[in-house]
Amino acid sequence: MRLSDVAVFPGQQSVYVPVLVTHDVATQGFTVAAVFDPAVVKLREVVFEDSNLNGIDPELFAVTISDDPVEPFVTAGILFDVVDPFDGRVFPPGVNHRIANLILDVSPAARPGSVTRIELKNQVGRPPLNNIFTVNGRTLLPALGEGGAIHIRRLHFPPPRFFRRGDS
Repeated sequence: MRLSDVAVFPGQQSVYVPVLVTHDVATQGFTVAAVFDPAVVKLREVVFEDSNLNGIDPELFAVTISDDPVEPFVTAGILFDVVDPFDGRVFPPGVNHRIANLILDVSPAARPGSVTRIELKNQVGRPPLNNIFTVNGRTLLPALGEGGAIHIRRLHFPPPRFFRRGDS
């Protein structure tokens, strides 16, 4: 499990940071837990739209975001089949599947040339949660990969046009 690195500009809004997983068995669910610096980024939401989960339609998607300066964190739980009738819904194995997107705004005061991180970490939140896969009713702790670097770039004028898939 890892987060993608992204390049941003001070004051940029609605930045997507993908949560990526690589797994070799079908998975019944995930929990993602991470910490971040709320002085540099404001984590607004976690969504599974625009991810590899679109066709599976999770039955539970629960998110908690705390921008408390003492203990900032985000946790997101995803389960695919928790409501009767149980249909055995699972997420198939794969490499670098995007399971969610962290959506954040960058502080206008963010210093160009600096780097901040959103770091996957276990024992995060209240109650403390770990990054997990749920496989055959069991909890497995995945290897937490590198990533989650937010590279603050200098915004030159005129500003670049931000490309959004589907623009014409």
